[in-house]
Amino acid sequence: MSRTEPPSSNPAPIRPHLSAPSLLQRGPLVLVLAGHGLNCEHETAFAFEQAGGRAEIRHVDDQAALKQALRQAQILAVPGGFSFGDHLGAGKALAARLTARVDEALLELVDRGGLALGICNGAQILLKTCLFEGVGVTLAPNASGAYLCQWERLQVSGDTPWLAGLDAFDCPIAHGEGRFAFAPGALERLQDAGGDALRYDGVAPNGSTDRLAGITAHGGRVLAMMPHPERALLSHHHPDFHRRTALARRRGEGLTAFGPTLRMFRNAVEATEQ
Repeated sequence: MSRTEPPSSNPAPIRPHLSAPSLLQRGPLVLVLAGHGLNCEHETAFAFEQAGGRAEIRHVDDQAALKQALRQAQILAVPGGFSFGDHLGAGKALAARLTARVDEALLELVDRGGLALGICNGAQILLKTCLFEGVGVTLAPNASGAYLCQWERLQVSGDTPWLAGLDAFDCPIAHGEGRFAFAPGALERLQDAGGDALRYDGVAPNGSTDRLAGITAHGGRVLAMMPHPERALLSHHHPDFHRRTALARRRGEGLTAFGPTLRMFRNAVEATEQ
Protein backbone atom coordinates (compact mmCIF):
# COMPACT_ATOMS: atom_id res chain seq x y z
CA MET A 1 0.00 0.00 0.00
CA SER A 2 1.45 3.36 -0.99
CA ARG A 3 1.51 6.13 1.53
CA THR A 4 0.96 9.75 0.62
CA GLU A 5 2.97 12.29 2.58
CA PRO A 6 1.21 15.52 3.49
CA PRO A 7 2.52 18.56 1.60
CA SER A 8 4.96 20.82 3.40
CA SER A 9 3.62 24.21 4.35
CA ASN A 10 7.04 25.76 3.63
CA PRO A 11 8.30 25.03 0.10
CA ALA A 12 11.48 27.09 0.55
CA PRO A 13 14.53 24.84 0.12
CA ILE A 14 17.35 24.65 2.63
CA ARG A 15 20.39 26.24 1.03
CA PRO A 16 23.79 24.54 1.13
CA HIS A 17 26.26 26.09 3.54
CA LEU A 18 29.11 28.04 1.99
CA SER A 19 32.33 28.92 3.81
CA ALA A 20 32.83 32.17 1.88
CA PRO A 21 30.45 34.36 -0.13
CA SER A 22 30.23 33.71 -3.85
CA LEU A 23 30.44 36.67 -6.22
CA LEU A 24 27.15 35.42 -7.66
CA GLN A 25 25.38 35.54 -4.31
CA ARG A 26 23.23 38.49 -3.38
CA GLY A 27 22.24 39.96 -0.06
CA PRO A 28 24.16 41.86 2.60
CA LEU A 29 27.59 40.66 3.65
CA VAL A 30 27.60 39.00 7.08
CA LEU A 31 30.95 38.78 8.84
CA VAL A 32 31.10 35.80 11.23
CA LEU A 33 34.09 35.66 13.58
CA ALA A 34 36.03 32.49 14.33
CA GLY A 35 39.08 31.35 16.25
CA HIS A 36 40.50 30.76 19.74
CA GLY A 37 37.63 28.60 20.94
CA LEU A 38 34.65 30.12 19.14
CA ASN A 39 32.97 26.99 17.81
CA CYS A 40 29.56 27.91 16.36
CA GLU A 41 30.70 29.93 13.35
CA HIS A 42 29.48 27.46 10.73
CA GLU A 43 26.01 27.09 12.27
CA THR A 44 25.73 30.87 12.54
CA ALA A 45 26.87 31.40 8.95
CA PHE A 46 24.42 28.73 7.81
CA ALA A 47 21.55 30.56 9.54
CA PHE A 48 22.33 33.84 7.81
CA GLU A 49 22.65 32.07 4.45
CA GLN A 50 19.17 30.57 4.88
CA ALA A 51 17.92 34.11 5.48
CA GLY A 52 19.45 35.38 2.24
CA GLY A 53 22.72 36.81 3.52
CA ARG A 54 26.26 36.27 2.22
CA ALA A 55 28.19 34.87 5.16
CA GLU A 56 31.96 35.12 5.38
CA ILE A 57 33.89 33.48 8.23
CA ARG A 58 37.04 35.30 9.32
CA HIS A 59 39.62 34.37 11.97
CA VAL A 60 40.07 37.10 14.55
CA ASP A 61 43.87 36.95 14.16
CA ASP A 62 43.71 37.80 10.44
CA GLN A 63 43.89 41.47 11.35
CA ALA A 64 44.19 43.07 7.90
CA ALA A 65 41.45 40.91 6.38
CA LEU A 66 39.24 41.43 9.44
CA LYS A 67 39.46 45.22 9.20
CA GLN A 68 38.68 45.14 5.51
CA ALA A 69 35.75 42.76 6.04
CA LEU A 70 34.35 45.02 8.79
CA ARG A 71 34.43 47.96 6.38
CA GLN A 72 32.53 45.96 3.76
CA ALA A 73 30.09 44.06 5.98
CA GLN A 74 26.56 45.12 6.85
CA ILE A 75 26.21 42.60 9.69
CA LEU A 76 28.66 41.32 12.30
CA ALA A 77 28.02 38.06 14.15
CA VAL A 78 30.11 36.84 17.07
CA PRO A 79 29.11 33.20 17.65
CA GLY A 80 29.13 31.00 20.71
CA GLY A 81 31.92 28.83 22.06
CA PHE A 82 34.53 29.00 24.81
CA SER A 83 36.99 31.61 23.58
CA PHE A 84 40.41 31.20 25.20
CA GLY A 85 38.84 28.57 27.44
CA ASP A 86 37.00 31.30 29.37
CA HIS A 87 40.27 32.05 31.16
CA LEU A 88 40.24 35.44 32.90
CA GLY A 89 36.44 35.33 32.61
CA ALA A 90 34.06 34.40 29.79
CA GLY A 91 34.80 36.42 26.66
CA LYS A 92 37.27 38.77 28.32
CA ALA A 93 40.44 37.77 26.46
CA LEU A 94 38.90 37.79 22.98
CA ALA A 95 37.10 41.07 23.70
CA ALA A 96 40.45 42.61 24.64
CA ARG A 97 41.93 41.39 21.36
CA LEU A 98 39.09 42.92 19.33
CA THR A 99 39.31 46.17 21.27
CA ALA A 100 43.05 46.46 20.61
CA ARG A 101 42.79 45.69 16.90
CA VAL A 102 39.41 46.68 15.44
CA ASP A 103 37.77 48.94 18.02
CA GLU A 104 37.08 51.81 15.61
CA ALA A 105 35.94 49.48 12.83
CA LEU A 106 33.29 47.96 15.13
CA LEU A 107 31.81 51.37 15.87
CA GLU A 108 32.00 52.44 12.24
CA LEU A 109 29.97 49.39 11.17
CA VAL A 110 27.13 50.27 13.54
CA ASP A 111 27.35 54.03 12.92
CA ARG A 112 26.80 53.54 9.19
CA GLY A 113 23.63 51.51 9.84
CA GLY A 114 25.03 48.01 10.25
CA LEU A 115 23.89 45.43 12.78
CA ALA A 116 25.79 43.29 15.29
CA LEU A 117 24.83 40.08 17.07
CA GLY A 118 26.57 38.29 19.91
CA ILE A 119 25.35 34.79 20.81
CA CYS A 120 26.27 33.21 24.17
CA ASN A 121 30.08 33.54 24.32
CA GLY A 122 29.66 36.11 21.56
CA ALA A 123 27.38 38.09 23.87
CA GLN A 124 29.93 37.84 26.65
CA ILE A 125 32.50 39.23 24.20
CA LEU A 126 30.37 42.06 22.81
CA LEU A 127 29.45 43.30 26.29
CA LYS A 128 33.16 43.90 26.93
CA THR A 129 33.76 45.91 23.73
CA CYS A 130 33.09 49.51 22.76
CA LEU A 131 29.62 48.53 21.51
CA PHE A 132 28.38 48.33 25.12
CA GLU A 133 30.76 50.85 26.63
CA GLY A 134 29.28 52.62 29.64
CA VAL A 135 26.21 50.38 29.85
CA GLY A 136 27.31 48.98 33.21
CA VAL A 137 26.45 45.33 32.61
CA THR A 138 28.27 42.04 32.80
CA LEU A 139 27.44 38.35 32.54
CA ALA A 140 28.06 36.63 35.87
CA PRO A 141 28.15 32.91 36.75
CA ASN A 142 24.77 31.19 36.91
CA ALA A 143 23.10 31.55 40.29
CA SER A 144 23.06 27.76 40.67
CA GLY A 145 26.80 27.51 40.06
CA ALA A 146 26.04 24.88 37.42
CA TYR A 147 26.43 24.81 33.65
CA LEU A 148 22.98 24.86 32.02
CA CYS A 149 22.15 23.13 28.73
CA GLN A 150 18.40 23.09 28.07
CA TRP A 151 15.59 24.65 26.06
CA GLU A 152 13.77 27.74 27.35
CA ARG A 153 10.73 29.76 26.34
CA LEU A 154 11.63 33.37 25.52
CA GLN A 155 9.54 36.54 25.36
CA VAL A 156 10.37 39.57 23.24
CA SER A 157 10.12 42.67 25.40
CA GLY A 158 11.93 45.40 23.48
CA ASP A 159 12.02 47.17 20.14
CA THR A 160 14.91 45.96 18.00
CA PRO A 161 15.16 45.13 14.29
CA TRP A 162 16.57 41.73 15.24
CA LEU A 163 13.36 40.57 16.95
CA ALA A 164 10.72 42.36 14.88
CA GLY A 165 7.67 40.20 14.23
CA LEU A 166 8.51 37.79 17.04
CA ASP A 167 6.56 37.56 20.29
CA ALA A 168 7.53 34.34 22.07
CA PHE A 169 9.63 31.39 20.90
CA ASP A 170 11.65 28.41 22.16
CA CYS A 171 15.44 28.46 22.12
CA PRO A 172 18.24 26.44 23.75
CA ILE A 173 20.74 27.81 26.24
CA ALA A 174 24.19 26.41 26.98
CA HIS A 175 26.28 28.44 29.39
CA GLY A 176 27.86 28.66 32.81
CA GLU A 177 28.10 32.48 32.94
CA GLY A 178 24.80 33.79 31.58
CA ARG A 179 23.37 35.83 34.42
CA PHE A 180 22.95 39.49 33.49
CA ALA A 181 24.17 41.65 36.38
CA PHE A 182 24.15 45.45 36.51
CA ALA A 183 25.96 48.28 38.25
CA PRO A 184 23.74 50.50 40.43
CA GLY A 185 21.32 52.43 38.23
CA ALA A 186 22.42 50.65 35.03
CA LEU A 187 19.32 48.47 34.69
CA GLU A 188 17.03 51.49 34.97
CA ARG A 189 19.03 53.32 32.29
CA LEU A 190 18.85 50.27 30.03
CA GLN A 191 15.08 50.03 30.50
CA ASP A 192 14.62 53.73 29.81
CA ALA A 193 16.54 53.30 26.56
CA GLY A 194 14.46 50.24 25.57
CA GLY A 195 17.44 47.91 25.68
CA ASP A 196 15.73 45.20 27.76
CA ALA A 197 14.86 43.28 24.61
CA LEU A 198 14.52 39.61 25.52
CA ARG A 199 13.41 37.80 28.66
CA TYR A 200 12.94 34.26 29.90
CA ASP A 201 9.30 33.24 30.21
CA GLY A 202 8.82 32.66 33.92
CA VAL A 203 11.77 32.20 36.25
CA ALA A 204 15.18 32.84 34.71
CA PRO A 205 17.05 29.50 34.90
CA ASN A 206 20.37 31.24 35.58
CA GLY A 207 19.05 33.85 38.03
CA SER A 208 19.46 36.66 35.51
CA THR A 209 18.43 40.12 36.72
CA ASP A 210 14.90 41.04 35.56
CA ARG A 211 14.76 37.62 33.76
CA LEU A 212 16.87 39.10 30.97
CA ALA A 213 18.08 36.77 28.22
CA GLY A 214 19.24 39.46 25.80
CA ILE A 215 19.87 43.21 25.72
CA THR A 216 20.49 45.79 23.00
CA ALA A 217 22.51 48.94 22.43
CA HIS A 218 22.78 51.59 19.73
CA GLY A 219 19.04 51.89 19.26
CA GLY A 220 18.52 48.14 19.06
CA ARG A 221 21.05 47.57 16.26
CA VAL A 222 23.39 45.60 18.54
CA LEU A 223 21.95 42.53 20.28
CA ALA A 224 23.75 40.43 22.90
CA MET A 225 21.78 37.30 23.80
CA MET A 226 22.64 34.16 25.76
CA PRO A 227 20.26 31.68 24.03
CA HIS A 228 21.36 30.11 20.73
CA PRO A 229 18.93 30.99 17.88
CA GLU A 230 21.10 29.17 15.32
CA ARG A 231 20.49 25.91 17.23
CA ALA A 232 16.73 26.35 16.86
CA LEU A 233 16.83 27.26 13.18
CA LEU A 234 15.34 24.06 11.74
CA SER A 235 12.10 22.52 12.95
CA HIS A 236 13.76 19.20 13.69
CA HIS A 237 16.11 20.90 16.16
CA HIS A 238 13.24 21.27 18.61
CA PRO A 239 13.07 18.52 21.27
CA ASP A 240 9.31 18.21 20.66
CA PHE A 241 9.73 17.74 16.92
CA HIS A 242 8.55 14.11 16.67
CA ARG A 243 5.36 14.72 18.64
CA ARG A 244 4.61 17.84 16.59
CA THR A 245 5.21 15.90 13.38
CA ALA A 246 2.82 13.13 14.44
CA LEU A 247 0.10 15.63 15.36
CA ALA A 248 0.56 17.52 12.08
CA ARG A 249 0.24 14.30 10.08
CA ARG A 250 -3.01 13.45 11.83
CA ARG A 251 -4.34 16.81 10.66
CA GLY A 252 -3.06 16.20 7.15
CA GLU A 253 -0.52 18.98 7.49
CA GLY A 254 3.23 19.28 7.27
CA LEU A 255 5.66 21.12 9.50
CA THR A 256 7.66 24.01 8.14
CA ALA A 257 11.32 23.31 7.49
CA PHE A 258 12.38 26.24 9.64
CA GLY A 259 11.64 27.27 13.19
CA PRO A 260 10.69 30.81 14.27
CA THR A 261 14.28 31.93 14.87
CA LEU A 262 14.82 32.14 11.10
CA ARG A 263 12.83 35.36 11.44
CA MET A 264 15.69 36.87 13.47
CA PHE A 265 18.24 36.33 10.74
CA ARG A 266 15.82 37.45 8.01
CA ASN A 267 15.09 40.60 9.98
CA ALA A 268 18.78 41.49 9.94
CA VAL A 269 19.15 40.77 6.22
CA GLU A 270 16.04 42.77 5.34
CA ALA A 271 16.98 45.69 7.60
CA THR A 272 20.38 46.09 5.99
CA GLU A 273 19.02 45.70 2.45
CA GLN A 274 16.83 48.80 2.84
